[in-house]
Amino acid sequence: MNRKTLISILVVLLVVAGAFYYFKIYKLKTPQTGDAVEMVSKLIMLPEGEKPTVATISDPALLQGQPFFANAQKGDELLIYSVAQKAYLYRPSINKLIEVSVINTNASPQGQ
Repeated sequence: MNRKTLISILVVLLVVAGAFYYFKIYKLKTPQTGDAVEMVSKLIMLPEGEKPTVATISDPALLQGQPFFANAQKGDELLIYSVAQKAYLYRPSINKLIEVSVINTNASPQGQ
């Protein structure tokens, strides 16, 4: 093996190792969807005895005109506790609650 080949292999290995550790650290810093309940529970008391419905905001433009979602961004997590009738909008990227609201899940459609 000549010197150029050895250096090329070494550079490739360093780049691969660097990328591996970068993504490993990035993954540790970025809460995953399954962690949303745990992260929000550190910021505010959540209803007990109920597992929320969790959704990720993928297109905030579809939510325009709804005051609860006025500050929503792509990647925000929505936690809905239907029994407790509460909703939480959480932004994992900054670890902050963006909005909290009481919801009415028993509302009947208008005109009925």
